[in-house]
Amino acid sequence: MLTNSKKEHNQDLKEDLEKKDEGCCDDGETKQKYISLPGTKNPTETLLLILGIIFILNFLVMGLFTFRMSGKLDEAISITKPQEGTLLVVVPEECPLCGAMDIEKSFVEKQNVDLLDTRTVSAESEEGQSLIKKYKFEHLPAMLFLSDDTIKSSVKKVLQESSKVVDENTLVWEDKIPPYLNMEDNKILGLVDVIYLADASCTECYDVRQVQRSILAQFGVAVNSETLLDIQSEEGQELLARYTITSVPTIILSSEVDEYATISNIWSQVGTKEQDGTFVFRKNEALGKVTYNDLKTNKVIIPEKE
Repeated sequence: MLTNSKKEHNQDLKEDLEKKDEGCCDDGETKQKYISLPGTKNPTETLLLILGIIFILNFLVMGLFTFRMSGKLDEAISITKPQEGTLLVVVPEECPLCGAMDIEKSFVEKQNVDLLDTRTVSAESEEGQSLIKKYKFEHLPAMLFLSDDTIKSSVKKVLQESSKVVDENTLVWEDKIPPYLNMEDNKILGLVDVIYLADASCTECYDVRQVQRSILAQFGVAVNSETLLDIQSEEGQELLARYTITSVPTIILSSEVDEYATISNIWSQVGTKEQDGTFVFRKNEALGKVTYNDLKTNKVIIPEKE
C-alpha cells in the first residue's frame, strides 16, 4: 500500500509541474522570467512605469536645453542689436575755424549704433557750460556719446581707441587737431598767420600765393590771416634782413603752425624754425620745377626743360 501511495504522490507532483509550465509559456516559446518592480502587479505596469520615467527625464533635459539656448539666443540678439545713444558736439562760438569734429562723428556713425539724436551745442550756452563743468573738457570742440544703456563691450572696444571712457554710459572725444580752444588759458591754438614774400621784379617767378596756399591746404592748416609783401618794400627789406632770406618767393609762417605735427616734423627739410618761433621756407628747389630768384647770386633760377 505504501508503494501505491508513493506512486500516486509522484503522479500528482508531475501533473502540477506540467500545469505550471502550460500557464507560463505558449507552445514552442522559450520560457522567460519577468522581474516586477515593487508595487506593480505585472510586467505591463513595470514597462509603463519605466517609459513614464524616461519621458519625464527627457522633458526635464529638453526644458533645460531650451532655457539655455534661449539665453544664448537673447545674448546673440543683444550683441547684434545697435547701441542706442545720443551724440553731442560742444563747439566754441569764438572759433568758427575750429570745426565740428566731423571726422570723429562720421566714424561713430559707421559703427553699430543707432543715434536717437545728434546735436551741436554752443560752449557759451547754458547746456554747453553744464557739459564743460561736468566732464571737465581740456580742449574744444569736444564730442560725447551718451546712452541710457550700458555701452556694449564690442562698441566700446572700437570707439575707445579714439575716445575716453567716462563711465559705462558715456564716451568723450576732445579735439586735438588744430585749430582748437585750450580751456586752461582760453586761447585758440592753430590759427596761422601767413606772409607771402614775393619779388615784383621777377616776372618769371612762380606765384607764391597760388603754390604755397594749396600746399598749406593739403596739410590742413587753418589760415588766420594772409599778407603779400614785395621784397623791395620797407617791411620786405626788414624781413629779408631779420631772417637772412636768400631765396624768393617764399613764405613766413607764425609759430602757431607748430601745432601741426605733419608740418613741424618735416619742416627742417625745407626751411628753418627761428628763435622767435617763426617758420621760414628756404628751399624753393623742393617745390619741383618752379622759377625763383637766388638772392645770393642775384640770378633767376629757371628749371631745366625736359
